[in-house]
Amino acid sequence: MFDKLKLLDPNSRIWIFSSVNTLSELEKKHINKEVFKFQLSWEAHGNKIESNSYIINSHFIFIIVNSNFASPTGCSIDKLYNKIKEIGNELNLNFLSADQIPFKRNNLSKKIEFLNFLKFKNYIKNNHLNDECVVYDNSINILSQLDSWELTLKDWKLKFMR
Repeated sequence: MFDKLKLLDPNSRIWIFSSVNTLSELEKKHINKEVFKFQLSWEAHGNKIESNSYIINSHFIFIIVNSNFASPTGCSIDKLYNKIKEIGNELNLNFLSADQIPFKRNNLSKKIEFLNFLKFKNYIKNNHLNDECVVYDNSINILSQLDSWELTLKDWKLKFMR
């Protein structure tokens, strides 16, 4: 999947939404169907927005807008967030909780865990997480930043803890 993204302009916008619950196959199918329908009519000031969507690791929804075409504007971005919220409500999931930090205890682990920001900081302070921890940075918003979506714990602390 990430190889496909290298074909897009690195300045393309990306939004990453996550669910603390592991998405079932039925939920993923519903999300894909609803996001696809949304993308067919997604426009900014009358111009079609070309975008792709992916569900990654059964927790993350990636929405990527190809910057070679129309760019999203405030209203069209609001429509995206409203659609994601609507899908979450239909599935009784919250994809918009920005205070939840997704991480894996090490690179080999497949299990993704979530802690709220304050509890995550306490885990770090109390050495419940070590340097092998991988933290997902859902705040990235440009495709060229995707290489830094998975951060080492050290890099995450440099970016987010002062």
